[in-house]
Amino acid sequence: MSIKGELKDINLADIFQMVAMQQQEGTLIVSDGETKKWLYFSTGSVSLLSAGKRRPTPLGQLLLRAGKITEKQLDEALAVWRRTGKRLGEVLCDFGLTTQEEIEVVVQGQIAEEIYDLLDWQGTTFEFVPGPPPEDFTHGRGDRRELAFDVNTILLEAARRADEWDKIEQEIGSINEIFVRVQTQGASANLEGDALSVYPLIDGSRTVHDLVEALRLPKTDVGRAMLALQEVGLIRQATLEEILRLISLPRIEEHPERLSRLMELAVSREENLEMRKRLAGVYEDLGRPLDAAHHYRQIAAIQTEQYKLAEAAEALREATRLVPDDTETREQLVELYVRLTNVPHAVLHLKRLAKHHLESNAQAKALAAYRRALELSPYDFECRKQVVDMLLGIRDVDSALEECINLEMSATTQSDREDVRDRYGKLLALAPNLLEARNRLAGLTEVERHHVRLRRGTIRKAIVVVVLLVISAALGGYIYIKQKQWRKRAELVERLRKEGRYEEAQRALHGDSSVEATRYRRLLREQERKEKEDRQREIKRQEQRAKSYVRSGQLFMAAKLYQELANKIADTDAWKATDLRDKASGLEERWQRAENEKRVGEDMVQAGQYKEAHEQFFRMIERSPDICRALGVRLPIYVTSIPPGASLSVNGLPSGEAPRVVYKQPGAPIRISFEKRGHERQTRSVLDDNVWHLDVLLPRVRLWVFQTGGALEGQATCDKGDLYVGSRDGILYVLDELRGDEKWRFKSSDDIMTTPAVADGAVFFGTNDGKVHAIDTQTHSERWSKPFRGFIRSSPVAVKRGEQWVVVFGALDHNVYALEAGTGKPVWSCGLSNPVQTAPCVAGDTLFVCDDGGHIYGLRVSDGVQRWRFKADGQICGGPAWGKDMVFVGSDQGTVYGLEAATGKVKWKFACEGKVIGSCAVGASKVYVCSEDKRVYAIDLQTGKEIWRFCPDAAPSSPPAVAGDALYVGTEDGGFYAVATADGSVRWNAVLEQPTGVAARASDVGVFVGAEDRRIYAFKR
Repeated sequence: MSIKGELKDINLADIFQMVAMQQQEGTLIVSDGETKKWLYFSTGSVSLLSAGKRRPTPLGQLLLRAGKITEKQLDEALAVWRRTGKRLGEVLCDFGLTTQEEIEVVVQGQIAEEIYDLLDWQGTTFEFVPGPPPEDFTHGRGDRRELAFDVNTILLEAARRADEWDKIEQEIGSINEIFVRVQTQGASANLEGDALSVYPLIDGSRTVHDLVEALRLPKTDVGRAMLALQEVGLIRQATLEEILRLISLPRIEEHPERLSRLMELAVSREENLEMRKRLAGVYEDLGRPLDAAHHYRQIAAIQTEQYKLAEAAEALREATRLVPDDTETREQLVELYVRLTNVPHAVLHLKRLAKHHLESNAQAKALAAYRRALELSPYDFECRKQVVDMLLGIRDVDSALEECINLEMSATTQSDREDVRDRYGKLLALAPNLLEARNRLAGLTEVERHHVRLRRGTIRKAIVVVVLLVISAALGGYIYIKQKQWRKRAELVERLRKEGRYEEAQRALHGDSSVEATRYRRLLREQERKEKEDRQREIKRQEQRAKSYVRSGQLFMAAKLYQELANKIADTDAWKATDLRDKASGLEERWQRAENEKRVGEDMVQAGQYKEAHEQFFRMIERSPDICRALGVRLPIYVTSIPPGASLSVNGLPSGEAPRVVYKQPGAPIRISFEKRGHERQTRSVLDDNVWHLDVLLPRVRLWVFQTGGALEGQATCDKGDLYVGSRDGILYVLDELRGDEKWRFKSSDDIMTTPAVADGAVFFGTNDGKVHAIDTQTHSERWSKPFRGFIRSSPVAVKRGEQWVVVFGALDHNVYALEAGTGKPVWSCGLSNPVQTAPCVAGDTLFVCDDGGHIYGLRVSDGVQRWRFKADGQICGGPAWGKDMVFVGSDQGTVYGLEAATGKVKWKFACEGKVIGSCAVGASKVYVCSEDKRVYAIDLQTGKEIWRFCPDAAPSSPPAVAGDALYVGTEDGGFYAVATADGSVRWNAVLEQPTGVAARASDVGVFVGAEDRRIYAFKR
């Protein structure tokens, strides 16, 4: 059986998977409106054919791009092909330029590329036809090309490309982005690969999509080329003014597809309602109603936020005109009309919505739409008749009876009463013992009989008049005079009867014993009785309607009906009229009180008292849910995000940026989505009505992750776009900072537990076998290595002494060593009291170093002579840190010391509540310390006073790192935070697989941190 549909409803990759797993034979036809692709599936192979504007790349271009032939060889082969009519592949094989196997490999790669392109199509339709391929597939449609492939391999590669494109989009923007060349003379001379092909086509008017179409390359290849060109500064994104200038060109109107892409780009840069309306019109002209309707919905959402409700309703009307089956948009349109108090239009669209639900066999939704319409227009006879029919269809006898009664009250014509009797009959067919329905049907029948009797009486009256005329003519003047007298009396009686003055009419007939007078008396009594019954029935009907309004919470409507009813019966039943007026007054008071409470809650929202406003509305809903529903009371939720400024979508509709207030219907779930560039998308569903504040932390998107073979004990080191990391597997890894690709590695003699130092064209590090190594960064070979006693845990520091670089580090033999960076020859050494396992730091001509005995030393860089020594209250945690002529260390007793760099004297001390974790981090005016008391402290650099503290959910797992205006901290639960140095607020966070073990390292490219899972994580700053 044939299967067809739109790819918004199903994923094309799922169709591939289903066909391959079931080994079905058939043809899959995919179309995007201007291009069709036929995929014929058979056992183990698929045949591909394209038709439309998207044409496959010619074989000659494929071979040329693959480097199999040159342009000159291609031109010669094409000349022979035109002259002889042979296939181009045969000509190339005859010339010996390629082989059939090479041609097959290239063609297979191209067919795979076309399938990857197909999986990326947007706004497409599909149809799968089982059985052999159709005739037009095998004849007259072009070359049939077959490719045997593993579907899972194709789908995995497509998923990889999609992930890669997502990363590229974060840097260059969408595929509709336009780039402009930056005038840099000679900069393009070093280009190669796809960048060399892409760069000449960038002219400030082509989008990335245009470049993909022109070059017939995968969009990921073009994206990588654009990213490379952007990184070296050869191109930049077009400004909004340049994009608008392109849109305003007269010739752009001749290319609506291109115009739509440019306008999409413009509105993504800056919201412009007029531009978005024009874009919707372009999509409508292109025959893409779904895209046009999407932009009309966006316009409506923005105008609703601006309280331009009439304009928003107009936009939603356009959306429903384009996509009549979009029930969600029509529901939004109804709510707008309700807010505009345009009840007739709201009811009209509710009826259309119900009709669509009926056609879709969604009975419950249709019934809800009709009932909503009746809430707005209670006297709509046709709408209530539909509700009765649906309730009868689902055999809801009690509800059907109640609605039949309401339907009877709404009937105004004879035809309406016939419909009511028909519904009562159907109801009794379902429930024969329903006494109230039977009584009401009997009452309706009696009314009809009364009307028949009245008509018969009129006929008899006419006959009597004729007979009386004949008799009067026969009997002469006496009878004529009597008849004339009676006629006058009859006219008086008739006038009094029509005016309802029955007692006066009876007195007018007093003393007259004629047949006519007797009949009039009977008629007057009957009519008076019927009018009394009708009046009682009308009173009861109005009371029923008022009670239904009370049940639905529309107290103002109920009060109005009770007041009208009291006025009607004031002359006949004063006691009941008084009771009804009291009811009306009570209902009006309750309604006014509810309106006042709603207004108070709205004022609280405006004043920022979100919790109090939520509690106010929650109490109202608990106390009077029906009244609140009638008033349109919704629960406010104050939504915030970390970092702020995330774009919000509420139940799929854009709703501004956080922080802001969104509203939830009582008892109904609400789905809120958060999006911010550079962060992972988050969605939260709020089910509980008690939630008044929703705060969501958006994890930072990773640039890349690299897996090492051993634990990471030292920090990474950044230098000229390269990242150097040592691991306990004995390997020094050198990675590309931007992509995380491994450039080269060096296998050392033992585990590396130090932070590498880069200087003088070499990288220096120590290993656990007691050696210090120097590796040339150009040749990747070892310059020298020097053995020492014990393992090396003190990370080396490169210091420039005059024209010479010196490498300084500590060892377990209680010494600090200085070696020539170029040769490894000793320069000086200095003996200390205890082993040295932490990295030293250098400031000017002074070297600061800590030993395992809790001492910190100030040594002269030139010869290692000790200038001063200081003893802490315990063992020093981590190495020293320098800033503003001061040195900072922390101890395992929780004390942080600020020492004068020149003398080693204590300038201030700061007490933490737990052990200090590792080294301090020094910023422009603050010192930052992590402690095992689950706090990160910011201390004034000059006074030692606490400025702020940051308290994550778990204790810090590594020392802090500061870069610019951000502090980076890892925690034991796998969290990694970027904290503002100004006030300690969280800018962003990320979640790692395992906690960090070392401090982070930041560069212009990003932030890099090693975790206990042996991985290096990279994030944008």
